[in-house]
Amino acid sequence: MGGISAAISLKQAGFNPTIYERHQSISEMGAGIVCWPNAIFVLETLGVLQKIEMFGGKITAMSRFSSSGEPLGSLDVSQLNKHMTLPSYSILRRDLMLILTERAQELNISIRYAHQVTAIASQPSGFKTQITFDNGMVIKPDLIIGAEGRMNSPARQFVTGNNTPVFQKFINWIGVYREISLYLTKCRCLIFGAAASALVSCLLMISLPIGLVAHL
Repeated sequence: MGGISAAISLKQAGFNPTIYERHQSISEMGAGIVCWPNAIFVLETLGVLQKIEMFGGKITAMSRFSSSGEPLGSLDVSQLNKHMTLPSYSILRRDLMLILTERAQELNISIRYAHQVTAIASQPSGFKTQITFDNGMVIKPDLIIGAEGRMNSPARQFVTGNNTPVFQKFINWIGVYREISLYLTKCRCLIFGAAASALVSCLLMISLPIGLVAHL
């Protein structure tokens, strides 16, 4: 998602980026994403805010509860949105990826799927870096943006020399539930848990996906 967003921004600035994607097609992995006003500002500059409004849901409040249901506090997100002069939206990662991909296609950005990076090497001149893919293809671009995620990142391996994951002592469980009932009248983010190390949050939207996240 970071890579395709960067490509759109570069194209709008007059550059001619090419996206090399490791997967065979657009990935639908992931659950809900909360886009706060600062993210909405970026998405608006990318020209996709109108579609975000169509597929996402506005967030009006965030509330915290203990594991027994005791209220622990709340945040009026509508006040944050008013202060920032932009709304907050929640949206499925799948839908956001489709929106960004469609925008890239509108701008005639080339997306080459099934290109897994196997090696990154500096050239003797020091001015360019060589990228090798699993299909044998080799490129020497003027600028490389490594946006292949946190796990198994060749770019991180090249820069730091170590790409070993570090366990942060919590596990995320992510799921999605689609609610079509009209009983919900507001979009709220509800957070449950006895402590920060045992946190469960869910995002509620009318007739839209509900994202569930648990930190164990």
